[in-house]
Amino acid sequence: MRGVCWQKSVRRTRILLPVSREPVCSATPECVYILLIGCAIAILQQVSGINILLYYAPSLLQNISPDTQTSLYHSIFLGLALLVGVAFCLNAVDRWGRTRLLRWGALGCAVSLVITAWAFIAQIGGLLPVVGLVAFVLIFGMSWSLGAWLLISEIFPNRIRAVAMGYAFSSMYLANFIVTQTFPMMNRSRLLMDHFHGAFPLMLCAAGCLVAFWFVKRFLPETRGISLEHIEPLMLSKSRRFAAKAQATSGHPIQPDWADNKKQEQL
Repeated sequence: MRGVCWQKSVRRTRILLPVSREPVCSATPECVYILLIGCAIAILQQVSGINILLYYAPSLLQNISPDTQTSLYHSIFLGLALLVGVAFCLNAVDRWGRTRLLRWGALGCAVSLVITAWAFIAQIGGLLPVVGLVAFVLIFGMSWSLGAWLLISEIFPNRIRAVAMGYAFSSMYLANFIVTQTFPMMNRSRLLMDHFHGAFPLMLCAAGCLVAFWFVKRFLPETRGISLEHIEPLMLSKSRRFAAKAQATSGHPIQPDWADNKKQEQL
């Protein structure tokens, strides 16, 4: 009886909440600029080629391994390297900063892929190509594995966060689909195999890592120590079009507190 009376009282209760008439996502040029940066981070994470190694490691290693069993055995070390790299990134991302890890991680991934591609082209068997791939996965785990996901969750202003993260993650999975679908085609191409011996996809991924290095250095500021309410002027600070306006309208310093403290220590 009490439960029935309580349900009736709940139905009679009306809670009036203030309704915001502002659009959920205002497509201003500033928001579009930040959205494109987030989508680019998501795409560059996949263009690095990490999922090629995670999905097709045995097929890739068969280009330089004598048999399938050896390829499967070597692929175990890729998973272990990713685990160690992610464990390192968990402890280093707040200590060293996001952009530093992403920038040097992209450069390290490119160097590892270039060494591995050279081993494939020269048809050098043994441990050299395996070590190159393990180094790539380890460096990726130390940088882009968590760094990209963390930045996508940090860089968007509150008013567009939900919609923008949806676009960024959609871009990530679309890039993942394209990369993982094109690799088998390139790995089975007779022309590419005759000239590159399976190294052509690795060379493309190395080029993507170099693009990621340039992109992070050019467009991405350090977000460590910045609250979500003040992230927008920081993200616009590296834009030639919006930097001056963001500096003038922001009532909060664009640089994080740790950067100011570091400058005072140097003085």
